[in-house]
Amino acid sequence: MPGKITNPKQIADLENEGQMIDNPDFDETLDEEGNPIEKDDLAPIKDKLNKAYSERDNLKNELKDIKKQLRDAELQKLKDEGKEKEHFEGVIADLEDTVKTLRQEIVELTRDNSVQKVLAGYEFRNKKAASVAAQTVTDELVQDEQGKWVHKSGKSIEDFVKVFAEDEDNSFMFKPAENRGTGTPPAKPGTKPNPNGSLFGKSQAEVLRLAQEGKLPKRGR
Repeated sequence: MPGKITNPKQIADLENEGQMIDNPDFDETLDEEGNPIEKDDLAPIKDKLNKAYSERDNLKNELKDIKKQLRDAELQKLKDEGKEKEHFEGVIADLEDTVKTLRQEIVELTRDNSVQKVLAGYEFRNKKAASVAAQTVTDELVQDEQGKWVHKSGKSIEDFVKVFAEDEDNSFMFKPAENRGTGTPPAKPGTKPNPNGSLFGKSQAEVLRLAQEGKLPKRGR
């Protein structure tokens, strides 16, 4: 059907009527009508985006430098006026803010690293889907009394991700399970197959393929 959108950047959120979410299957090499975008057409767009991001980062750094200069001048003024106590209190407050910021960054990096390690055991349709899954899982985490990151229900990250991956509403993020033929149970949605398992139930073609790849399981002695 002419004009029908086949590659939308956003799709309807089934859980929130009237809301839109990023399409995890969006292909950046196609326009929203599904037509291929020439590489020469993409280059100027990427250059503009890179330039915009660079200018944004430069402005953020300049603003940070200006704030630091103003703060240093303020503290120096207190010192010049003989207000030693106020001066040192200001220095200590700045150091405490810096430590607090660094501590928060470390905590968040630890959380994000834990999420990525668990999600590494699953196969996603594409990088966008993996990113959406990571953000969705992360948004559901809280710190327990020991400071460990867990799901707000109390489940560990591993247990929550398992439930998340088995939820049919999230199946669009994961690669579909392979159809391994009669007699072989399919792998769980999104989980990576184990090539070193038993040969029982595998077809002759699969056994030959594993033999050629040197992946046949070793026999016990």
